[in-house]
Amino acid sequence: MTQSGARCRQLRSTAPAEGH
Repeated sequence: MTQSGARCRQLRSTAPAEGH
C-alpha cells in the first residue's frame, strides 16, 4: 500500500476533508 498512501497524502494536502 504505497501508491494509495501517496495518493491519499496528496489529496489530503489539497483537500483535507473531501472523501476520506
